[in-house]
Amino acid sequence: MFVVALIGFVVVVVWGLFNPFIGLLGLLAVNTFQPGELWKFFQVIHAERVMVLVVAFSWLINRGFKLEIPTITKRILLLWFVMFLSVPFSPIFRMGALLAALDFGKIIIYHVVTVNLVTTSRRLWVFVIAFALIMGGVAAWGSYLYWTGDVQIRSTGIGEETVQRALVANSNFANSNALGLALAFGLPFAVLLIFGEAIPIRILGAVTAVLITTTLVLTASRVAFFTFLFMVGVAVLSLKRRVVFGVLAFVILILTWLLMPQEHRDRYLSIGSLGQDTAYQARVYCRQAGLAMIRDYPILGVGIGQFGNANGSRYWPGGQMMWFEAHNLYIQVPAEIGFVGAVAFTMFVWQVFGDNRRLRRSLREVPKCPVWFRYLPLVCLSVLFGHLLSGWSAHTMTRDSWYLIAAIIAAQMGIVKREFGVAADVPATAPAHRGDTRIDRQEVVTQP
Repeated sequence: MFVVALIGFVVVVVWGLFNPFIGLLGLLAVNTFQPGELWKFFQVIHAERVMVLVVAFSWLINRGFKLEIPTITKRILLLWFVMFLSVPFSPIFRMGALLAALDFGKIIIYHVVTVNLVTTSRRLWVFVIAFALIMGGVAAWGSYLYWTGDVQIRSTGIGEETVQRALVANSNFANSNALGLALAFGLPFAVLLIFGEAIPIRILGAVTAVLITTTLVLTASRVAFFTFLFMVGVAVLSLKRRVVFGVLAFVILILTWLLMPQEHRDRYLSIGSLGQDTAYQARVYCRQAGLAMIRDYPILGVGIGQFGNANGSRYWPGGQMMWFEAHNLYIQVPAEIGFVGAVAFTMFVWQVFGDNRRLRRSLREVPKCPVWFRYLPLVCLSVLFGHLLSGWSAHTMTRDSWYLIAAIIAAQMGIVKREFGVAADVPATAPAHRGDTRIDRQEVVTQP
């Protein structure tokens, strides 16, 4: 497996030197699979940094480093500024807060590169396919480890549960909840492939969707499973043929429920008795600790990434001190970066939802719009709502999935304007003003 990974890495690096978009796809894969945690060679050469440098060099040589900074990106940069602003006022571990703020810079780079390199509808489609297949690869990895017994753990936390749960042996998905949520957010993109024009892509999308769903179930993550159900509901209710798709989704969910192991069904049904669940009680203690942090440091919080340190050193209310993270987005944000940070994060979320709504509205003005292209904003919408729901049980502020969705929305808005001559702020009832923004279809560059 190492040889295959090495050959793939070398090919992407060489190809990426001539085409920064290929480098972006390589960066997406490396960032997801983290090969440096599996093989010493990739750790020594810092594979992720190599891919960033390849993209930057190729971008500079081929495109002159011309940056496009849409409003969504400006909101993210504002949030990043607030993270740095909170560092000097951190009462716990200022150096840790500084390192966490610097680490968020990787997400910034990833977002900016995606916005600026996914510049055509063809590239966007290739990016969606690549992302879906990468998440399918993660799902295959998790299922393989689950069924072979190489990596199986009992329920995380401090409970006594004995349910075996799928995970993946890297830092991104070593927690079953993190893996489950990542798969839930990746599943809509796999389903989107079914609406592609090529039959092989449709088949690949269906297989990938089944694989992701299977592994998601095996994670036994309650937050991921119910987030998945909620996302299905959001998507179905947003469709014109909601009755047909609703019945289809219901049948698929019933089959999924009947085919899953009994111990996993029991765990999902235990949502009704969380009062006796010690893992849930730990989350309650985390919320209590977070509220105490907000009360003591309301303006700029305890510092980005310092919830766990503050929890364990000062605020844990459950007896023996525990260094648990927030497990709640709505507590994490104000606790770590205060009221100022909460405002900045809210502005970002508001912008993402608003731009996605404007994008869906503008697509009504696009003639002969490909089905997948029209449905992509709906996919993003379901994932965004999934983030909001899962935020009650997961601290997702610094996870890259938020900012990847934002990049996809910003990239598609630019494509709609450049390729189809429709601005994303055109009212639904108004005619599309094409004017100077219209581009001759024959001049559109579609090669990745």
